[in-house]
Amino acid sequence: MTKHNSPSRTNAEMSDLPIARLDTQDEEQSLPIREYLEQNGCAVIINRKPAIREVYHIMSGDVHFVQSNLASLTRKSAQLFVVLFLGHRSSVPDSLLSSGIKIAVITGQHLSARETRQLFAYFFTGDKNINYFHTDAPPMMEVKKIEKPELPEEVLNTSRSINFLRTSMVIVGIILVPIFWYLVSLSMIAGAEWYGFSAIKKGDTSRLQTVARITNFWLSQGRGILTVIGPPILYFGNESFIRSQERILSIAGDLSLAQTKAAQLITQSALVTPLLFTTPDEIKTSDVSLAVTLDTLRLELAGLTNSLELAAAQLHILADDIHVPLVKTVGREITQALTHIATINNLITVYRAAGGFDGQKTYLILLQNSMELRPAGGFIGSIATLGIEDGFMETPVVQDVYALDGQLKG
Repeated sequence: MTKHNSPSRTNAEMSDLPIARLDTQDEEQSLPIREYLEQNGCAVIINRKPAIREVYHIMSGDVHFVQSNLASLTRKSAQLFVVLFLGHRSSVPDSLLSSGIKIAVITGQHLSARETRQLFAYFFTGDKNINYFHTDAPPMMEVKKIEKPELPEEVLNTSRSINFLRTSMVIVGIILVPIFWYLVSLSMIAGAEWYGFSAIKKGDTSRLQTVARITNFWLSQGRGILTVIGPPILYFGNESFIRSQERILSIAGDLSLAQTKAAQLITQSALVTPLLFTTPDEIKTSDVSLAVTLDTLRLELAGLTNSLELAAAQLHILADDIHVPLVKTVGREITQALTHIATINNLITVYRAAGGFDGQKTYLILLQNSMELRPAGGFIGSIATLGIEDGFMETPVVQDVYALDGQLKG
């Protein structure tokens, strides 16, 4: 199985989100599991032991991979699950059956979003130690052949022609209508995403909410149509095309989620910006807590980073399947956005340290006028002390430098 590099998770363990550890043999095969965990508020650590004890631990792979990981496990998390891709094996080894761990046996090669939800529903609410997914359909019953009376050859030929024409029209309609509607869905999604990024640049959060609703509607349309046109295409052996289309829709979903989080960030920033380094008297009428709002901003930034990193990782995989310049252009835009987000996160960290959120900070300000400047620096005429606590400045105290000089004389 092919492995792909996952995006960086440097900030995952520093966030307040619950940690989910995912040990996987094939990251592309386990991508729906990772998406489900991140969409439900978990920070996912892939194929390594997190610094903080994980809440959930999922192992995904074949029998040999799962047995090796269980044997090397030094500690067990609060909830340990196994997703076993059985492949051509006919049964689960006794060593796994007697382990007491919940095991989901997958007889296929891939998981859809719906099957992933069923998978976690079993993990959290199922009462059996093992459950099977992707079971084969029961055999069809034999239909008894009914003898029909023979008709004249001319009538038979006419009937065959009419039936052939009807069948052809139905087949063409069944094929073309879903494909046309799928192309319409992709076009609407692309237009809505582009419109959303334009709204972000202008800070128009009301437009972003409208764009999010439109995008989610057409995403549901695209996914529904893909389930219709997917099986015939898979039948003719073009599995890579279907996987690429699923990845495109998943990327669009991640970008839509990122736009929603960006709208929330803009709203929170509008509340914080007027209060930066103000005095308590200037905000008596404000109900905004800077400390709480800053923590909210950090969480929103972490969620936005996760969505964009997931989209960037899938774009990297998609670029190997579809050689379209637009894919690389979108990838560069996402990378640039992640750089800006990292800068904003650093600024928030500096502001928390300098703004006295961990305790009052006192700053000494040295004052000089143009008459006091000299080539060697001159001398200081006055000093001021400024206190900052919880982001609010106290009234500065200005003193003559000689008052300080008198205090320093013993």
